[in-house]
Amino acid sequence: MMRKTRGFVNRWLFLLVTVVLSFSQAGVGLCADDSLFSEARRERGTVRWYTALNVNGSKPLADAFEKKYPFLKVDINRLSNERIMNRIFAEAKSAAPQFDVTSFAYLPLLAEKGLLASYQSPQTKAYLEGFFDPKSHWTTMYSNLIVLGYNTRQISAASAPKDWPDLLASQWSEKIGMDPEVGIWYGAMLHYMGKERGEKFFRSLAQQKIQWRRGHSLLAQLMTAGEFPLALVYAFNISQLQQSGAPVKWVTSAKPIVATTSGIGISAKTDAQASSKLFIDFALSLEGQKVITDTGRFSARKDLQTIGDLKTYAVPDAVVLNLEKYLQEFTQLFRPK
Repeated sequence: MMRKTRGFVNRWLFLLVTVVLSFSQAGVGLCADDSLFSEARRERGTVRWYTALNVNGSKPLADAFEKKYPFLKVDINRLSNERIMNRIFAEAKSAAPQFDVTSFAYLPLLAEKGLLASYQSPQTKAYLEGFFDPKSHWTTMYSNLIVLGYNTRQISAASAPKDWPDLLASQWSEKIGMDPEVGIWYGAMLHYMGKERGEKFFRSLAQQKIQWRRGHSLLAQLMTAGEFPLALVYAFNISQLQQSGAPVKWVTSAKPIVATTSGIGISAKTDAQASSKLFIDFALSLEGQKVITDTGRFSARKDLQTIGDLKTYAVPDAVVLNLEKYLQEFTQLFRPK
């Protein structure tokens, strides 16, 4: 009888300890969250955000964040990639913090110069390799996929090029539209293909009498109008045109599909760290990323990969850090007019 009683007591104690540990571990998580919220509430109440994401994407994201965290407001400063970079470099000379969070294509340049704080969001583990900084300065908030679009009234899906080397066929001479400043695509393709194969491909492509127009949106519109049947554009340009019934598609089978890494990171000088972390966590979360993908942009979250066997290739840091070099090489080779 004594053995049975002891056995019962031991089992009861084991169960009690297990329950207590479970609650204590849950409490640790709650305390961590409470700590971040409490700290953010003591800050100024705004997140100053410099972003290259257009208003159709940045405003809905900010609105959704403010709805979830009504004690915080997002001050959006929307600029081009180049203007954000130049502005941040100029402001870095000032002692006063100017931005809290930024998201644009050249974050590796800011990280290299020590302008970004180290912060690895818990959401980062949900992202594909190559779309976050191993040193935890940024994670890709959204990507623009650089794709080959085509006019379906001029080219059928069966006859459209299936991969990049197909563009070298004589039938596509004078029929490809391209922006003269696609150094980031050129550099990423060289890295992916390898120097010898890549240079051979681009030397041949340069002989195809490219139709040069500035701006990916303009290229997509001109392709839709039939000025040329093919164009190197952003996938979201095609998505937006399709919503209005335009006869356009893009080639999903090309290998690779270069993806820009428009990362999000925190200023090394911010005086609103907790608020900034909350905003980054939300922007990278499934909820935040669904707002981004609704604009037609690509998310590198593993649980949002919806396009078959798409072979995406994130622009390497080495290309971003040497972008001027790749743009000069591209210009010398193609000599766009």
